[in-house]
Amino acid sequence: MGDIPGGLGTFGDSLGDSCHLQVTELPPGLGDSCHLQVTELLQAESPDEEDIYGLAATLRRLSALFSEHDLTPWGLFGPLSQLLRRALDTGDVPAQVTIPAISCLFFHVFWELSRVPDSGASR
Repeated sequence: MGDIPGGLGTFGDSLGDSCHLQVTELPPGLGDSCHLQVTELLQAESPDEEDIYGLAATLRRLSALFSEHDLTPWGLFGPLSQLLRRALDTGDVPAQVTIPAISCLFFHVFWELSRVPDSGASR
């Protein structure tokens, strides 16, 4: 452990590698799961607690990933916008789903704005 003065050394390198592997392997299934769960919730007349809990858990995971990785190619903006529209129109989407959905939409907009070129205007 004497070679750690400026950083984590090989431990930090291996930790970063394992985190990268998990991020590159996990998200595609998570995005598909989110699409499916949102579609099912939107089509259900009265979703059960299990469906709500599952979607809330998926959205929390996505929000955590979205905060660090650009997931905009997964096309989650449309389905999540529809979900929030239903929440506003009917009030039957609980906060445990709407709050992480808003967070995901925020990060989607954030990543889209990060690609907008700077206009060069003085600040």
